[in-house]
Amino acid sequence: IDWIDDTSLVWAPSYHSGLSIISLADNAVRELTELDEATSERSHRWPQILPDGKHVMFQAQRLGRSYERSDIVVANLETGERRTVFSGGSYPRYAQSGHLIFARERTLFAIAFDPVELQTVGLPAPVLEDVLTFVVDQQNHDGAAYYDISASGTLLYTPAGNQGIVRVASLDMETAQLEMLSEPGDYAMPRLSPDGSTLAVIATQKGRSAVRLIDTNSGLVTPYGLDNVTEYLGAWSPDGQYLYWSYADVNGLYTLAVQRQDRAEDIRVLYQESDFLVPRSVSPDGRFLLYLTFQDSTSWDIKRLDLTDNTISDFIVSEGLQAAPRYSPDGKWVLYS
Repeated sequence: IDWIDDTSLVWAPSYHSGLSIISLADNAVRELTELDEATSERSHRWPQILPDGKHVMFQAQRLGRSYERSDIVVANLETGERRTVFSGGSYPRYAQSGHLIFARERTLFAIAFDPVELQTVGLPAPVLEDVLTFVVDQQNHDGAAYYDISASGTLLYTPAGNQGIVRVASLDMETAQLEMLSEPGDYAMPRLSPDGSTLAVIATQKGRSAVRLIDTNSGLVTPYGLDNVTEYLGAWSPDGQYLYWSYADVNGLYTLAVQRQDRAEDIRVLYQESDFLVPRSVSPDGRFLLYLTFQDSTSWDIKRLDLTDNTISDFIVSEGLQAAPRYSPDGKWVLYS
């Protein structure tokens, strides 16, 4: 999002949309850019108004490509006419020195940019390394790079450091004793089994997220799920014997799956679709599974899968963000944010 003037803003309404302009005077919204289906554009994001106040620079990311391979585009605020000024960068920012700055992996690059002719000149060169970025993984990142440039030309940034590196630990609520359960790693989305013996987590390595099971007694980390896909957690069955999770292949097809914790049975596919989905909670009787899905029309919604016959129904579908559904212990209520 960025200010156009004192009464209007340009912003990306969703993860899968073009840019829009909103007037704060009357709340009127006007669509500025549309996704180009011919080139498989997935999103327009991170807009910045250029010095002339008549154009906006933004990032156009394509389905199946990492954010760092996005096109950097300039659009006219009145007509929406657009042109690509550079290909192969994320989170573009114009610097008053006459340069276009963008990110690849954890490095910022600069290339000369003419704000009048709206074109780059020459070749890019690296200017700063070890910057905190989220530009590699299309599914788990958002294309952001943690830096900004002041009008005087000062660049502020957050160092990458040990990005995402954590240790999984358990805390005894009675004794306040903290016990480390794993070696350091990039772990997220912890899901503890009902009996407390196993912790399912997402481990990220080389831009790919995969399900891992951690034995809470021994700390042993065991691979789970599939290779060569991007995986998401997840929910346990009430008896703790089965783990539900989802994964996306290279073509952007999302699959909802289930498998026994001990892997004594093959993975069972429950449902597939092109929209993002991730399971979140199983009812205490084991019949229903609530999962999140993202749709262009309504954003984040909660749907319900009947595990007895694999039928799907809308549970909470409305504009805006519905997230983190969880059944109450008696199954009569659902908590969500």
